[in-house]
Amino acid sequence: MSHRIITEQLEQLARQRTEFDGDYLSRAEALGRLIWKLAEGYYEPDPNNPDRMLYYKPSQWAIQLLLDRLEGKVPHLTPAPVPAPGSFGAERKVSEEVGDLAKQREKANKLAHQLKLADCASSPA
Repeated sequence: MSHRIITEQLEQLARQRTEFDGDYLSRAEALGRLIWKLAEGYYEPDPNNPDRMLYYKPSQWAIQLLLDRLEGKVPHLTPAPVPAPGSFGAERKVSEEVGDLAKQREKANKLAHQLKLADCASSPA
């Protein structure tokens, strides 16, 4: 029941007009154009250097979404991975993340152990 209410609200919002790349169109059409743009890849001016253009590679999830929709399939979306700070969009494997967390935990445990030993050695018996 509640999913229908949400769908009705989304449909109402999708019909509203908005500005997208200089055009005034429905939000649904703007979303469609954005997905196409992401699927094709695009250039954008570098905010730090106006003489340079940045290229954004096509997004696999956008390509898959378009292919599924064009074939009449209902896609099951999963959230896009969040890049690690400083990785500039490079995806990391979960195993790498777990390994890094384990190393950080090991360092923290060693430090806590050293602090505990130092505290015991400096306190009067």
